[in-house]
Amino acid sequence: MSGMTHMVWLSRSNERRCFEREFAMSSRPLWFVLLLSITACEEDKTDNSTDPGSSGEGEGEGEGEGEGEGEGTATVDADGDGFAAGDDCDDTNSAVNPAAVEVCNDIDDNCDGEVDEGVTTAFYADTDGDGFGDPGESTEGCSAPEGFVVDDTDCDDGEASTNPGEEETCNGVDDNCDNDIDEGVTIVSYADSDGDGFGDPEIAIEACSAPFGYVEDGTDCDDMNGGINPLVVEICNGLDDDCDAATSEDGMVSFTDTAGSTTDVSATFTGSLSITADGSYVLCDGSYMVNLDIDAGVDFTSVNGAEYTSLDGGGVGPVITVAAGNMVDLSALNITNGQVRSSASSAGELGGGVNVGSGSTVNISDSILSDNIGYNGGAIHVYGGTVNVSDSTFDNNGADYGGDLMVFDGDAVITDCTSTDAYAETAAYGYVLGFYTPATVEIQGSVFDEGFADRAGFYAASPFGQPVDFVIADSAVTGLSASDYGALSVYGDTIATSFDTDWGTPAGRDDNLPVDVYTIDNGSAATNEYTYGDEEFFTCTDEGCETYVEYAGVDATLYHARDNGSTSPGVFACELGFVFEGDPITDLCDACDFGFSGTWVLDSSSASTTTCNLYDEDFDQDFAFAGNPSYFSSPMLYLRSGYEYTYAPWVPLMTATRTGDTVVGTYGIYNYPLYYYGTYYYYTDYLKIELEVY
Repeated sequence: MSGMTHMVWLSRSNERRCFEREFAMSSRPLWFVLLLSITACEEDKTDNSTDPGSSGEGEGEGEGEGEGEGEGTATVDADGDGFAAGDDCDDTNSAVNPAAVEVCNDIDDNCDGEVDEGVTTAFYADTDGDGFGDPGESTEGCSAPEGFVVDDTDCDDGEASTNPGEEETCNGVDDNCDNDIDEGVTIVSYADSDGDGFGDPEIAIEACSAPFGYVEDGTDCDDMNGGINPLVVEICNGLDDDCDAATSEDGMVSFTDTAGSTTDVSATFTGSLSITADGSYVLCDGSYMVNLDIDAGVDFTSVNGAEYTSLDGGGVGPVITVAAGNMVDLSALNITNGQVRSSASSAGELGGGVNVGSGSTVNISDSILSDNIGYNGGAIHVYGGTVNVSDSTFDNNGADYGGDLMVFDGDAVITDCTSTDAYAETAAYGYVLGFYTPATVEIQGSVFDEGFADRAGFYAASPFGQPVDFVIADSAVTGLSASDYGALSVYGDTIATSFDTDWGTPAGRDDNLPVDVYTIDNGSAATNEYTYGDEEFFTCTDEGCETYVEYAGVDATLYHARDNGSTSPGVFACELGFVFEGDPITDLCDACDFGFSGTWVLDSSSASTTTCNLYDEDFDQDFAFAGNPSYFSSPMLYLRSGYEYTYAPWVPLMTATRTGDTVVGTYGIYNYPLYYYGTYYYYTDYLKIELEVY
């Protein structure tokens, strides 16, 4: 150990001082050094003075041998804080020493070489002077410099009105610095496409104010209709006018005039009602006890269909009477319980359901005519007018003449309808009478079943020479029970035609009784009876029935191709096409179903050459079709030329097939292959006729 430093305390003038002295320790024992150090620091209690000889050098002796010399330097604690100047970084300030606690005062209080470490405060620039500082611009110090504050929550230090102390206003700015813009102060507005002041709840935006085309009310249930919103009064139209699903339309009737103005007429739509204004009626679910006298162009329809909406005559008169010269449409209604029947025919006993006046046209669709009774025409009576009925049902209608229908000098077209349980003394289904003017009935795609009558299902009669035309196609007349006549009875100047219609069969247990067709000659009173089956084609007059029918027209083409030895199939040296122009005829070949007389006109667009000897000019030729020809087992197409001669022979030309109203006949060979020395040669002499009758 080369040396050691000890603190030596000396007392002088009642002041205690300590000197450092360095001793050479090379020859001194440790206990001697310690003893010397302790002795040197003892206080002088006698005179409070220090021996001048102790200024720096001295000797000491102890029990052991040895001697030592050293020097000591005394450090003054001027501020009396217990730390000498060598350890105190400011011996003039007792609050500054290594044991002091650092405080923020721009002084190194604890003498660690750092000033105010860990005790400063962060201050933030408050450029806008609102008391809230910018967290992005700060300084550390013991007090806030000018323009700085302790708070660092300002989100826009360039705007004094933006800080956490502000209330949020709707301006597109985060006024209160909570990272939300305009929270809780915007309004929700809704698109108002129809301009009725009520918006679509499905199209909404949040903003400080409603933009153009938007409103604050979002209760519109149809924003494409300005007549629908919560302020509108509910009317019967199948729409939720007032946007309240709880508002019922049951029992309501609305009327819209020709100017487009709609009013609620529910209160007056009852009893005997005269209708003289053109317009449209809409009926909501309910049963309406009415007897309507219509002298206007109107239409009636229901919202939910005939099953839910009925016009009930109450058994006290016709449900609907249409005066002369009007156009009336009836749709999706149940016309029921009309009754006009006494012991004799009169003007007030025509048409229990609907009575159509002279020159008027009534269109009935998607409706039910049920439980109506009339003397003439239980469900419908037509006098010199027209009725068109489609997609509708006749049920349990009755009359003396024509349970479902009575046509007196007028026209009726029945399409895709069904009749059940009709009853009458004469003509359960329909009575067609040409009295003063011609009468026609056309039935398409309809079913008449289980009718009952004393005489006939349909009765077509012309007692005074006014022609009656009765046509039924693609339909069924089955299950009639009659005491006399037949399912169809024909009398006088009448032509009745059946196209592909089912007349029932015993095997199917739906045959008509007593017969299917009954004819009465107007002159001789001779009668004929006929029984038919399914898919029957025939034409009847009062003199009897034939298997032919008379179509209104035909679309017909003739194609002729020929080639002798082409090496490619379908390649012909000659091809010719013709189209037919002509009219139906009734002077047909034996067992022919229908025929036409006219001219085959060359199609100028068809390819043609003269090397094949094909006829390439227009030519006159009649044709006819027989589904069950007399001398052949297959259906045939017949041709007739030279008909200017009296015998006018019909010649069977080709076998044919029929599908509905389409007939196709073919003749000859088509691409017949012949193999010769490694090559196929194809031969064709082919004729095809295709007919579409209507």
